[in-house]
Amino acid sequence: MAKRGTELQYKIIDLLVEGKKRKEVAEIAGCDIQTVDRIKADPDLRQRYYERCQEAIQDLVPLAIYRLRELLRDDKTQGSVHVAATREVLDRTHLREILENTNKEIKIVVSYE
Repeated sequence: MAKRGTELQYKIIDLLVEGKKRKEVAEIAGCDIQTVDRIKADPDLRQRYYERCQEAIQDLVPLAIYRLRELLRDDKTQGSVHVAATREVLDRTHLREILENTNKEIKIVVSYE
C-alpha cells in the first residue's frame, strides 16, 4: 500500500505538474532544491506525479478537440495548419487501421454445446 504524502510533498508535486522548474518549485514551496529532488526520486510520490500529469492531460482533451474542430471549420486558417489538423484528427481516429481491415476476410465461428 502506498504511503500517504505530506501537504508539502503534494504541493511540490502539483507545482511540478504545472511545469515549474526545480528551483522555482523550491522557492514557491519554501524548501530547498534537494527536498524537491527527494520527492521526485520517491517511487510512491513519483507515481502520484504521473497520475496527476495524466489527469491534467485528460482535462485538456476536450479543449484540444474543440480547437482542432475550430481550425478545420475556419476558412481563414492557413492551408498548412488545415493539413496538420486534418492529419492529427485522422491519425487519432485510427482510420488507416480501419481501412486496412475492410479488405480482410471476416470469419464467424459458431460453436454448439
